Amino acid sequence: MLKDQFPQMKGLQDPVLGTKLHFEIAHGSFVQVLHDGSLHWVTVRNLFSRDNTVELYDSLYSSVPMSIKMQIASIIMTNERSMHVKIQKFQRQQGGVDCGLFAIAAATDLCNGRDPSTSNYKQTEMRSHLLQALKDAVLLPFPSESVTVKSKTVKAVQVPLWCSCRLPDNGEEKMAECGG
Repeated sequence: MLKDQFPQMKGLQDPVLGTKLHFEIAHGSFVQVLHDGSLHWVTVRNLFSRDNTVELYDSLYSSVPMSIKMQIASIIMTNERSMHVKIQKFQRQQGGVDCGLFAIAAATDLCNGRDPSTSNYKQTEMRSHLLQALKDAVLLPFPSESVTVKSKTVKAVQVPLWCSCRLPDNGEEKMAECGG
């Protein structure tokens, strides 16, 4: 729905593509919801950032799993020697099952020009809001209250990129230029 509502926004690709590293390369600004291949959803963007820098919105963790690093690298496909992932301050969900709602809420805010770091979502209303959006075929910002944030970045992670594939070394597969 966001892709239809915001056709000028890059990214917004099917998250299933990410698990196989089949995203189209997003040159310039983009917003993307990612699935970690397990049970967790996050949102990334590089609006107004350098090509090798992304911001991560995660409602549960404050680290970047390798599967998410790999997906980010496959989207940006930078020629730089590393990429930078800035973990943003973002509301922590209650319980362990609403990360998808928070990822969609963050992506919706970003597409609408709002900063998810300054939103305190009303978690008890998020499911019904999404269901109504699916019925109406229009995704509006999720119910929230504004909060003041002094610093938006919690932690910055530098991720080395290797070989011609421009991906991080996941320690499991041989890299294309490992022999060199």
